[in-house]
Amino acid sequence: MIVESTPIGAFEVVTGPVAFFDALLGPSTVNLAASAGVLSPFLKGIYDRIPVAPDTDSIVNDKDDFLKSLINTQLEVLDYDPIGLNENNPGAEGLIDAELLQGDYLACQRYISWTMMDCARHRHFRCRTIPLRSMVIVIRPAIT
Repeated sequence: MIVESTPIGAFEVVTGPVAFFDALLGPSTVNLAASAGVLSPFLKGIYDRIPVAPDTDSIVNDKDDFLKSLINTQLEVLDYDPIGLNENNPGAEGLIDAELLQGDYLACQRYISWTMMDCARHRHFRCRTIPLRSMVIVIRPAIT
């Protein structure tokens, strides 16, 4: 049974495990999807050949964007919003006025030493994955 979703002006930040089954979450998820038959050998081969190259877009030209696309396909079946704030389901468009300035909405291909969240009044929400990369989202209006 699929329950109809109600668009709201909020978003959730999840910092999950970086290690999964003694390996990274990204490759482990792709390997499990391939083992379960959710991912074809052809697509698994594409994943194996593309680089780890975090960027701000969702073009499937790096491992994180590949995994994001795989997850979003599953979310779409359930009528959930995709990962990130760039694309929303009908009714949710424009409820959150935000822009990704740096990093990506999904980063799970490398080990990260720790994660820190900052939410400042000057309209920045920063999720830093030290020492490798940082995600910066500008939210309008300012959080008070």
